[in-house]
Amino acid sequence: MRGDFELENNEQAKKEVARFEAMLRRNELKFFDVEQIDRIIQYYLLNGNVYLAGKAIHIGLSQHPSSVELKFKKAQVLYRKGKPDQALHILNELELFDRTNPEIYIFKAEILSELQDFDNSIANFEQALALTDSEDRDFLYVDIAAEFQNKGDYQNALTYLKRAIAENPYNEIAYLEVFFTLQMEDKMEEAIDFFQQIIDKDPYNHNPWYFTGLAYHDLELYEKAIEAFDFVIVIEESYVDAYLQKAECFIGLELYNHAIRTLLEILPECDFKERIYFLLGECYENACHYELAIDYYQKALKETPDLADAWLGIGICFGQMNRSAEGLEFIKKALSIEPNNGDFLLVKAEFLQNIGRFQDAEELYDKLITTMPHNIDLWLDASQLYYRYDDYQTACEMLELGLSYLPSASELLYRKAGLLMLRGFQNKGKDCLQSALMNDKEKVNEFVEFFPELAQRDDIIEIIHTYL
Repeated sequence: MRGDFELENNEQAKKEVARFEAMLRRNELKFFDVEQIDRIIQYYLLNGNVYLAGKAIHIGLSQHPSSVELKFKKAQVLYRKGKPDQALHILNELELFDRTNPEIYIFKAEILSELQDFDNSIANFEQALALTDSEDRDFLYVDIAAEFQNKGDYQNALTYLKRAIAENPYNEIAYLEVFFTLQMEDKMEEAIDFFQQIIDKDPYNHNPWYFTGLAYHDLELYEKAIEAFDFVIVIEESYVDAYLQKAECFIGLELYNHAIRTLLEILPECDFKERIYFLLGECYENACHYELAIDYYQKALKETPDLADAWLGIGICFGQMNRSAEGLEFIKKALSIEPNNGDFLLVKAEFLQNIGRFQDAEELYDKLITTMPHNIDLWLDASQLYYRYDDYQTACEMLELGLSYLPSASELLYRKAGLLMLRGFQNKGKDCLQSALMNDKEKVNEFVEFFPELAQRDDIIEIIHTYL
């Protein structure tokens, strides 16, 4: 019934717009009542024609100079034209004539927010709140919370968001903002406790289950997150985001086959297939099924041709298949879309190494050192370039430079330790290895995998076992 009414109302507006435009073409003046001119203005605003909306307001106010509705529309048009101060002036005048209309205060609050006058914005939202029926109050609570967030006052923001959920336990935006607010304050445990309280009252409400899952995911407690997302799916079988987040958790656990099954399960129901295709590509890539990964990355690109990460993924897969020259062309395509993406540039430099273009790789690393000196992979990759052609001294110097930016980066210490030993500085190398082990013994595989021959020496095994 509502759809039929809207269709009928839209057809009526089109007829009135046609009559209005015919009047303009003939340079005539015909009478329109307030409701008719209001529909005409609304039609133009919905279709982005601010100029004709302004013309309709001018004619409407000439025929109905005291109409609050048309003056309110004039404020909307002025705001759309980038004249917020003039819009506020009209709204202030309207407030004097109609102090019980919440829409006036809401619109004032929205304009004041854009002008970054957050305190007055909150005051106007509060005024609207006092005039609004209880069934619509939850969204105003969310609006007020947003203004406190803009001020950096997350505690008050949280208070209003909790009020919104108390008014309407199914307000998904309020849950999202609670999650965001507590995430900003690094209080995911508090978020879980809050959502659990709602679950205890209403276990069939999918919203608190879903955001509990997000909170556990944020804490990298993937098994608990999966359990929460499973509850969402039981309650709302078609809730696509729950499947996606569940798949992301499996990816975090490196259970790629589980992630693939989850993604394939939701694929037929999903409208935004490029994301599913891309995640499937990532899963197959991580599972070393490179041909399948390329197929899904290409499917993602058919949906969204400028998806830079998919072009990059294809390139990396070709690299893993020992086809780096071919893969480099896909890396270049990704960079044509995101030319300043430092991670993409690092991959390009690695591929230049792989195909023997060492000078080009070296020049690229020199540029990246000035733009992203706090990236660990940059220093590891740059030192590896010199290691590849047995220039252990320069490789070691590169790591020392990296440590000047990242003094506690154990990955750099492990690499430096091995290079010092290869250069013949055994004692310095062992001291460096001990420093790395004391800093982060969990990353000792960085040393073992890169320097397998050194790692088999009895004296090195003894040092490593001392710290494990």
